Amino acid sequence: MSIAVDQQRLRRIVETLLPSGKLGRSEASTILEFVQLAAGVDHADDPIKHSIVQSVAQMVSSLAGVRIGEVASIRPVDDEGMRELWLHRLCAQLSSRAERELTYALVFLVTVADLQLTPVEQVALEEFQHALGLADARVTDLVVFLTDVVAASDVPARYSDSR
Repeated sequence: MSIAVDQQRLRRIVETLLPSGKLGRSEASTILEFVQLAAGVDHADDPIKHSIVQSVAQMVSSLAGVRIGEVASIRPVDDEGMRELWLHRLCAQLSSRAERELTYALVFLVTVADLQLTPVEQVALEEFQHALGLADARVTDLVVFLTDVVAASDVPARYSDSR
């Protein structure tokens, strides 16, 4: 079993969290690096995660007007200290809070794609949250929103942003 993430749901997430609907090439690349790191944190080659990463890559690439293949694949970073430094450097490339929140949302979706949250994945989500500078309350709001979008039989009405 897995979560339901299709282009319609991803579009709803983007429309809510990134109202401009646009990303620069650098921001798109950064978001996709975060997503790839999240997908590889548990070192499991999971077809469900791979499918969601591909859907996310398609959506993010289209927001920046780049082809999917223009963003290089990266390998997981095993060392927690090195990963944390890399995450902070990546986050510095995201110019707005909306981009950081969208990044966390996409990372979260990839991480929980298989409906299992391992201890390693939980630690990684906390690392992503801290690197992106998101408060616990905001992350809770994002997770509730994402759960609503993914669980809905159709795309839900406009999300109430309680930042």
